[in-house]
Amino acid sequence: MVLWDGRTLSEPLAGTSGVSGLAASPDSRWLATSHGDQRVRLWDLRTLGPAGVIETAHGVEKPQVDDPDGTLIVPPVTGIDSVAFSPDGRTLATTGNDGEAALWDLTTRRRLGRPLTDGHSDLNMAAFSPDGKVLATVAADPTGSPSELVQLWDAATGSPHGAPFAGDDSAIQAIAFSPDGATLATVGSGGAIRLWDVATHRAVGEPLMGHGRDVYDVAFTPDGKTLATTGRDGLVRLWDVALPPTRYRRSAR
Repeated sequence: MVLWDGRTLSEPLAGTSGVSGLAASPDSRWLATSHGDQRVRLWDLRTLGPAGVIETAHGVEKPQVDDPDGTLIVPPVTGIDSVAFSPDGRTLATTGNDGEAALWDLTTRRRLGRPLTDGHSDLNMAAFSPDGKVLATVAADPTGSPSELVQLWDAATGSPHGAPFAGDDSAIQAIAFSPDGATLATVGSGGAIRLWDVATHRAVGEPLMGHGRDVYDVAFTPDGKTLATTGRDGLVRLWDVALPPTRYRRSAR
């Protein structure tokens, strides 16, 4: 992994091969990286040196009962899929393909409360709302449906905010909260760009289409009026989402 500021800012950081997720703290002080194992590595962006390790225990072997015969199945050791900083930079969220998310105090490097789990086998994405009160995670549908599910959590208590809801008709590639935290955008390999009301979990308007298949990333502008997406077609598209939902339109190619 190499840091850039328009030019190469550092030599590759030692020990950063096989990075599965990364996030920079809002104050630009820390970088967190995950590597598919049970550790989060922290880096000081002022010195470009290591700043410690969080031992998460994601993926530690846990016996599971395989119904209906009661056979114990030990899953393979897996690890962390993603990391995300809270807006105040004091908390780090991790998700793993052990089906758990966890919140970590960056001062003590200890877990806050119990792991967050909704019974799914793989949590592969996390994002905080702008006020830091809500954490969104993405998981595979346990029924075998190609849809993936979004679960919202109370970041202070670790309690789920209602039931999970379908984010796309296929794998979700990225999620983003609007600046006011009222809307969540999801994009995925099915090509749909969907907006969701965070309070009700209901879709806001019809899905936005324009990339064909495979939408890779999504972001709101700071004023929340425009949504930017990019996809397999190699294009960045801008969407006017300040209009009423029935009139959302693509504003640029």
